Amino acid sequence: MKNSPGQPKPVLELKDFQILIDRRPLFKPVDLCLNEGEVVLVQGPNGAGKTTLMRAIAGLSQNYSGTLNRLVSDDRCMYQAQSHNISSHLPYSIGDVVTLGTGISSEAMISLGLVDAELAKRKWNSASGGERQRSLISRSLLTHPQLLLLDEPFNHLDGNYTSQVLKRIGDYFEAPGLPSLMIIAHGEEQQMLIDAFNPKLLDIIPL
Repeated sequence: MKNSPGQPKPVLELKDFQILIDRRPLFKPVDLCLNEGEVVLVQGPNGAGKTTLMRAIAGLSQNYSGTLNRLVSDDRCMYQAQSHNISSHLPYSIGDVVTLGTGISSEAMISLGLVDAELAKRKWNSASGGERQRSLISRSLLTHPQLLLLDEPFNHLDGNYTSQVLKRIGDYFEAPGLPSLMIIAHGEEQQMLIDAFNPKLLDIIPL
């Protein structure tokens, strides 16, 4: 069925969706319809399968049952993994990680405000966890994806940068094309997201 003018279009649909480990479901079935311009916050205890769910949506895992219908092409979907899942031994600077192969200019990176000119020169291998996280968030936001998948983007960030990232995520929704966001967060940052964006909530309940 075609959407009428002005009606949001779905970008992601899950129906009776479960991740399978050795053919056994990891969590109870979940349903979701994420439309253009919407935010969904993925909740659940550690080990429930939130990251594995997000990897499946990104196309990195095929071990699932039920329906996964992502209505956004690979080049319009950006998945940012948890920072500790990124190699600690990349032969690049922080600025290279943001700009190489992305079309992002150094000027745009610095203008975003999470990576300054001095940090851009620092080698990835010698950067702190928070500095690496800020570069990855800059890369994710500045590619302007239609569907952005962020897995615990506030890890390693202090309160000042957490607030800045929340503001930049808000700016992401000002971009043309009605982008959508799926995000995993915990604790205080989880409540901050709820207060800022009034997201849909997707509860992952382990079996």
